[in-house]
Parts: sequence; structure tokens; C-alpha cells
Amino acid sequence: MLKLLNLCFLSILPKQAVVHKVVYAAPSLEMLDAANANQILKRALDWFYGIFVPDALIELNAISANMGQNYPNTSYGFTTIPLENVDQNMNFELSDITGKVVFQKQIAKGTNKIELSTANLALGKYVYGLSNAKGNSLNKTMMIK
Repeated sequence: MLKLLNLCFLSILPKQAVVHKVVYAAPSLEMLDAANANQILKRALDWFYGIFVPDALIELNAISANMGQNYPNTSYGFTTIPLENVDQNMNFELSDITGKVVFQKQIAKGTNKIELSTANLALGKYVYGLSNAKGNSLNKTMMIK
């Protein structure tokens, strides 16, 4: 049987109040035997102090490329995104705030920057990212005016 922890908090914004509700469903440590509970606590503390890195994070770190923040940001018609250590062919995607992909480009190994015309894009916030063949990705945001 699982215990449910229901947390509710109130955010006060100018002239309005928003209620956020978060529900977590998981076995509590009391429901596990001592050996498993201690293992979970040990892993959590090791992760917190940087001693243990979960496999999922190791896999994400499989991308050795670095993608800098675009400049200028806010973009007025043109922007440049610096890249470092692109050691494999990658895919670049630019998406609007709704997640719709508005631009895609293949990035060749060794590329050190992406120059992007933003003149035909609507004003607003965009997310851009690089992904490799395994689906691992790096993402950043930019504003276009």
C-alpha cells in the first residue's frame, strides 16, 4: 500500500492568489525493510553530497558539447549561439514556447557557432537545443523582439 502526501501552498501575486497542489505517491521509508530504507537514504545523501551520480545523469553527461547562451539576447533579427567540443554530428532545434519546432538544422562535428536569423520569427520566448543520435540533449532559452 502506498501513502499519499498531499502538499498545498499559496502563492501571493499582485491582485491575485494562485493555489498550487502537488501530490507525491511513493512508499514511505517506514514501509520498507530496514536494509532497503537504509540503502535509499544512503543513495540520497551520496547524491546530495556529489559522491553518487545516477546512471541517468551519467548518460546525460554523454554529450561533451557545450552550448553557450545566444547573443545578443534579446535578439533583434539575428543571433549567434556559441558551441564548444562538438565531437559528433548533432541536431539543432528551435521551438516556440508551446513546443512547436520552428527551425531545425544538422550541426556538423567541429562546428563552433550557429548563426540564426530571427527576422521571420514572432516576438516571444523560444527554447533551443542540441541533441545527439541517442536523444540526449542540451537546452537554453532566448527572447526575440
